[in-house]
Amino acid sequence: KLVCSQFRLWDLHSTIDAEKSRARGVLESLGRLGWYFFLYEGLMEVVRAKLVNKLSYADNLGAQDSVRTAIEHVPLVQGELARVASGCQVSGSEVTGKCRALVELMLRLLQQSDDQSIVFVERVSVAYPVARILASHLGCLV
Repeated sequence: KLVCSQFRLWDLHSTIDAEKSRARGVLESLGRLGWYFFLYEGLMEVVRAKLVNKLSYADNLGAQDSVRTAIEHVPLVQGELARVASGCQVSGSEVTGKCRALVELMLRLLQQSDDQSIVFVERVSVAYPVARILASHLGCLV
């Protein structure tokens, strides 16, 4: 029983742990503002998606219960991350040069025409933060 309770949230911990390098990648490619958006909402959406996918492949009841428990705890972790992130003082200018160039390019494109644009990203982990940064700088919905 002690061993079971000790590893009860192993799936959640290991899935979050696997995202550490991606969080670092978001910080390095987008800056503090991107990291803020990733921490505030993006991280746990990725974790939830991975856990749901893992649940679909779980082959026994014990594994399924473990993953379901992890999924049930995602909102709690998300709430804590949001609480921590809300205490961070991050301005809209705290982006990398690469991210700033993207924002400026999108501003020019949108000023020149009324067409819509699609931005493709190489890594899933930066998709949400890029969308939030563009929305906050361009004043548009994403």
